[in-house]
Amino acid sequence: MSMTNKSSIQSCAEFGSSVLLDINDGDRMTFARLHSTSTLKIGNTKCTLEALVGQPFGAVFEMQSERNSSKLVRMPNVSDVNGRNEKRQQIETDQDSEDVKDRDNRALVDDNKAQTLSSDDIDRMKRDGASGKEIIDALVANSASFETKTAFSQEKYMKKKQKKYAPRVLLRRPSARSICEAYFVKDPRKIGFCRMDTLALMMSLANVGPNSDILVLESLGGLITAAVTERLGGHGSICSTYYTTKRPPIDMVRLLNLDDATALSVLRAPLEKLVAARQSALRSKDQNGVGVAEREALAQALSTLEEPKNSTIGQNATDAVVNDSPSMAVEALSTETPVTESMDVDKETTNIISPAQNTTDGVVEDSQIKDMEAPSTEMSVKQNMDLDQKTSHSLPAEDREEDACELGDKEANPTAVGEGKASKGPRPGNEATSADIFKWANQGFSSLLVAAPELDAWTVVKQLIPLLSSSSPFVIYSPYQQPLAECMFQLQKNNMAIALQLTEPWCREYQVLPLRSHPHMQMSATGGFTLSGIRITNCV
Repeated sequence: MSMTNKSSIQSCAEFGSSVLLDINDGDRMTFARLHSTSTLKIGNTKCTLEALVGQPFGAVFEMQSERNSSKLVRMPNVSDVNGRNEKRQQIETDQDSEDVKDRDNRALVDDNKAQTLSSDDIDRMKRDGASGKEIIDALVANSASFETKTAFSQEKYMKKKQKKYAPRVLLRRPSARSICEAYFVKDPRKIGFCRMDTLALMMSLANVGPNSDILVLESLGGLITAAVTERLGGHGSICSTYYTTKRPPIDMVRLLNLDDATALSVLRAPLEKLVAARQSALRSKDQNGVGVAEREALAQALSTLEEPKNSTIGQNATDAVVNDSPSMAVEALSTETPVTESMDVDKETTNIISPAQNTTDGVVEDSQIKDMEAPSTEMSVKQNMDLDQKTSHSLPAEDREEDACELGDKEANPTAVGEGKASKGPRPGNEATSADIFKWANQGFSSLLVAAPELDAWTVVKQLIPLLSSSSPFVIYSPYQQPLAECMFQLQKNNMAIALQLTEPWCREYQVLPLRSHPHMQMSATGGFTLSGIRITNCV
């Protein structure tokens, strides 16, 4: 459970805040940033989102058409959250009556002759300014077969017409769960097919809690970092590390509407700096009886980190490590050329798991999923770095966050100009200072989370494990089982961890309705795999 102060959690949607719009009870979900010119398109109808400003999260709105425009109107009754009107409630009341029980659908013939109201009549009603409820009532009144249907069929008919002529929008607060759920439904490749129950399991196995120092290495667009940030609530620090010279985007963190203190707790640092500082700190402690095994592991990790072309990052830090001076190492790291984040990711990057992704509608094709193969576990670190520089997630950079809010869906337009644009607070993901790196190097991180499916799990973990303090938990996520199995074998062989578990979570949703509660007929086959364990020190 998140430890964020209740006073810092937004209870209402405000100008400039990100919101999740749940359209027609989960049929479509999209993110939007509220501004004076923000719009939402449902079907062929477009309306502004100005009516959402100042409304509490959890409110339900219905799109009502006027003569020349449409608008969102908040529904007054809480009972209408599931889209039930008075007619549906009457249907549920009469379900147990003998008259309804005797009905069945045997005599119904689908010949498109039961409805006497033509499409021209419906268009004329729309031009005259008829509401969605009036159109639905007219369809029911002109249906020759409605009264002969069963109660369940009548409710299904009403729900179908309501989605078409009076769509409803649920205003939701973005959270780690809702972000993961929305992306998993719309485009799961962007989050590495990580399901929301898998994300929750990772937070639990990694023992993510307040006053912790969490190390995260991911390429899921910031999903893991967002979940850790929400769990810590500003009490602790998060270091989102990376291999490449260009920092991969973590735009999903910005969807959480974080306060200033929580946003500043999210820091970023290249892995090379962390390894060099940690090795230097362990050298300085060697005289107090610390074994050489950790230093040897870190030295091997540092040697495997290939230096990018035309870059001297880490060279001064390595020289300081040789001189056994942690203060010199941190100072050298702080004077290196800063690593800047790519501001135009779309021009240089594509999706790592499926480079041939069709981004026109953001929908995962079955043929694309079948053709995907697990990356080779023998890929070297240098190949991983070169691949990561050329291919990353196709999430927008920070200057194009509005496009990221749309989940690849061009039916929401959260762009804004003019006076409706709210002032921006501090962005999460600032570069870590020398003091932060010095603290992590001496104390070690309390937890580690890795979610980089394009990298070899063992190659990454053997470099990250020494950065943890003793008895610290770690979790590695991958949509494939084999890389984690090989990593688990290497961890056991080298006596680097205990309590190793390779887990595949399983989740199934249920429909809960009167007289027809049952599991959903369709569900995801898998939400990925997790490898968890506890780091131990192999003293020599």
